[in-house]
Amino acid sequence: ETQLAQSAAQQAETVQVELNSVIDGATYLRTVAAEAFIEQKPASPEELARYQLLDNGAYSTVDGDTDESAMFYAPFDGGVTEEEQDKASFLASIDVALHGVHHANFLVAATYFNTRDGMTRIFPGFPIDQVFSGTVRAQDFAFYYRADAEHFPEFDPVENPATWTPAYVDPAQQGWIVSAIAPVYTDDVLEGVVGVDVKVKSLVGQLLSSEQVFDSHSILLD
Repeated sequence: ETQLAQSAAQQAETVQVELNSVIDGATYLRTVAAEAFIEQKPASPEELARYQLLDNGAYSTVDGDTDESAMFYAPFDGGVTEEEQDKASFLASIDVALHGVHHANFLVAATYFNTRDGMTRIFPGFPIDQVFSGTVRAQDFAFYYRADAEHFPEFDPVENPATWTPAYVDPAQQGWIVSAIAPVYTDDVLEGVVGVDVKVKSLVGQLLSSEQVFDSHSILLD
């Protein structure tokens, strides 16, 4: 019984360390995104060459490069303005952080930033111009609204900067996901929400890969 309890505690600790790392990643992305709104450093010409205005008025990367971030700006108000294109430009500065957090933890499926006005920046990239329709609002999904002031009133930039979503089916076709998310504010305005996705099947795989003692089984509870 003692050996079984020790094994269970060790498994729980291992998973908790990995999940804490995911929360730390979301916290870091929040800091980087907030700094991007302050600095507003334009993207390089090479990066801007990846973007196009689409026939539906959206502004998007069109290369589908999986080694780079994908960006999609939805045309919610009739078309993406020059000011919004400038925002897409300076938010490219968060790419290094998006890539770094993704590569730092094998559980991480994707890292991203969704803005309040319809822009998504996500890594790894994919043909986002073919997948996103421009009619779906991030605010309608748990990976966004769970970090707003109504749903995350206990937010504190130092003591409690990030939170978890319940499990949900990812609209970007990643299957069942749980996300560590964090709000990005300028003054008191919620500019958007950063997120770090973990596939539920990856968490299950982490448990199943652990050596079991006796005839025991692992379970994962919310």
